[in-house]
Amino acid sequence: MSTSEPSRLVISSTDMQIVLEDGTVAETIAYFDPMVPAVEKITELFGSPPRVDATDGPDATDYEWPGFRLDSDGPAIEPLRPEIFVTVSVAEINDIQLETTDEHQVGDDLRPLADAHPEDSSVYPLESGEELSVKILSVPVETGDADRAFRTGLSADPADGVIRQIHAPEKNFE
Repeated sequence: MSTSEPSRLVISSTDMQIVLEDGTVAETIAYFDPMVPAVEKITELFGSPPRVDATDGPDATDYEWPGFRLDSDGPAIEPLRPEIFVTVSVAEINDIQLETTDEHQVGDDLRPLADAHPEDSSVYPLESGEELSVKILSVPVETGDADRAFRTGLSADPADGVIRQIHAPEKNFE
């Protein structure tokens, strides 16, 4: 059993992993898992409770720490609707690094990844300018429809390319 402390929260298209200093995965939180135990694990990891906001509908709740949010639209409906959606807008919280499975973090330059994967990159107009969006780490959804997938989304202002948010899971279907 490892005596290492948690050092990273790794965001993928299907789950989050709490990773210890020695590289051991201590906990995995799948996006189809129930929200309350996930909130408890993240609260312990970050060392503080979230701000809780009930949103649209009886089952919709957001749990927010500075720079990190877990959203839910209600219980999961497998295999198409996860219970947990995560948005990251900082690189670390209380010395816990927040990154994707391929080590992208808020603050990194997204343009090289967009250039390497133009088929997964888009620029969207916003009221305040534009947003560069890159979808990575595609994982097929087991429905028999080969085109459905969950992905990890990275977004940046295309003018400077700095990653401002990481989102997961992102669906390529409605």
